Amino acid sequence: MSNDNTNYSTLSNVKDKIVGSAKSALGNLSNNPEMKQEGDQQYYTAEGKQKVYEQQQEAEKKKEEMKNDPSFQQGQGLVQQIEGAGKKVLGGLTNDEKAKKEGEQKHAEGLGRFNANAEAAKQEKAKQEKAKGSAGQKEKN
Repeated sequence: MSNDNTNYSTLSNVKDKIVGSAKSALGNLSNNPEMKQEGDQQYYTAEGKQKVYEQQQEAEKKKEEMKNDPSFQQGQGLVQQIEGAGKKVLGGLTNDEKAKKEGEQKHAEGLGRFNANAEAAKQEKAKQEKAKGSAGQKEKN
């Protein structure tokens, strides 16, 4: 989502919450339950939209973090290997040389991706364990 859309979404929700609050208060003061209900509905709808938007932003952030996680990349390499092996076997069973070669290539790419991220994943895990150990030592002190 672009920054312009972000600003518009946030401002639109703030406006709707303010207008909804005002309608609700006016409905309360004028003893008009329909106006109060309409204002409450507008307010809570805007609040709900804002929460959904915030959750989407958090999900995007997590998605980006996962893309850079060596363990995730290593797992993706393993998936590629399995897909490649399956395609290679299927190509062999059906005498489809093109599928067999594509399977071999995908398997090799997956193996490369797996191996390229293996050391980084080990280092990341050791770093996390060291951080846990440091946190545990601080709690003891």
